[in-house]
Amino acid sequence: MLDGVRRLGVAVSGGADSMALLRVLMALREELAVNLAVVHVNHGLRGEASDADEAFVRQEADRLGIEAYTHRIPPDCAPAAGIELWAREQRSGYFARLMAQGIVDRIATGHTQRDQAETVLFRLLRGAGPLGLSGIAPISARGIVRPLLSASREEVLCFLEAEGVRWREDASNADSRFARNRLRNQWMPALRAEWNPQLDRTLAQTAEILAQESGFLAQIADKEASRVFTLSEFGYEAAVDSLRTLHPALLRRMLRELAASIAGSVPEFRQLERITELATGPRGHGRFANQRVLAERSGGAFRMALVEREEAGPIGAEAIAITGPGRYSLPGVRGAFELAGLGEEEEKSGRFARQESGYTGGWGVLRPLDPGCVLRLRRWRPGDVFHPFASSSTRKLKELFQRAPAPRWRRVEAAVLEADGEIAWCRYLGASALHGLSDEDGTADEGLRVGWLEDPEGSRWPPEAFVRKENG
Repeated sequence: MLDGVRRLGVAVSGGADSMALLRVLMALREELAVNLAVVHVNHGLRGEASDADEAFVRQEADRLGIEAYTHRIPPDCAPAAGIELWAREQRSGYFARLMAQGIVDRIATGHTQRDQAETVLFRLLRGAGPLGLSGIAPISARGIVRPLLSASREEVLCFLEAEGVRWREDASNADSRFARNRLRNQWMPALRAEWNPQLDRTLAQTAEILAQESGFLAQIADKEASRVFTLSEFGYEAAVDSLRTLHPALLRRMLRELAASIAGSVPEFRQLERITELATGPRGHGRFANQRVLAERSGGAFRMALVEREEAGPIGAEAIAITGPGRYSLPGVRGAFELAGLGEEEEKSGRFARQESGYTGGWGVLRPLDPGCVLRLRRWRPGDVFHPFASSSTRKLKELFQRAPAPRWRRVEAAVLEADGEIAWCRYLGASALHGLSDEDGTADEGLRVGWLEDPEGSRWPPEAFVRKENG
């Protein structure tokens, strides 16, 4: 808990648990080689009683000879509803500022085994999965440590009595208007009396088991996510076929962690189920946004991204001249267009793979060009038409994109090659029937190989799972 910690803040409310924590750490500070500082938040919710708690904590810090940091909140700042959540957020925010300013390295709180038991039961009744039922973590990612988490309420009270330590009782802990208080003061005593005298220990052990199993599942989910998902400017992208091969528990954990990493918040169970259904369900397309996280499915692909980044920008109309074989770049589009002569093996075999399109980058072979033919490369525009090999007439590119395995969000990167004003080649679709060579056309020494090279320094599309189909 204290690796690398030289200055430890101790969250002291003045209650029994926090006073026990302070006294324990005072006894161990030389052995632990840490300097202590008392941290107290006065929410102002109980008027004079709140001020008396602050004065008591300050007096205790002075008596022990350690510095105290207090934060007072005007009483009119409290919301009309959700006071408990608001109070926790106020404390967490103040703790975070102290650590960010370097005043303390970490902060210890007085959570005990009873707090752990209450949390597990409270979350179970409200609905939670294995991660939620893991309860309170001994060490949090935000720098909070809880040294007394395995200590029972009885042990805390016996310690305080033996050491002659005073503490203050918070009268609001008996207020039955708060659900947590009803659970603590009514339901849990009844369960101990009628069902299990060791209820606190039992629930805490359950939390520990689930925390270990949840951590193990998280490791597997991280490994699978790095294999299945590709990070790009469009967010995290994956093949639907790959996601369908995953166990539902693993997929749910993976999507949950992705949402947390994208927006810093965890979706509720119902929202997470909607995202999971969108990722692997029978419907081939759709979008869902919640808590700044966008989930979208299109063209056999699935992605998760920040809502603010859901649109990659307007489709540009810039065009560049293609003057001969070589590689050409379009502004704002990763990778490069390549125009090259046919290789010797292709000329001999006559296998031009006219349908090597879609996720392979749209490679194809163009017929020999007429002398003086003007070639231009640009992004596609609404209204563009294209003549695919499988059709007897031209079709709108927008319609073809909707049917081709190209995700909606990737279409902004679709480039087209014009030959004398007609689209001869399109990324994701390959060469057109009017300008391309097929296997039946035989060899052609003057044909040109065209395609799109992915940016080797940037994100690769598609993910390899799309190309090799290893996962379904």
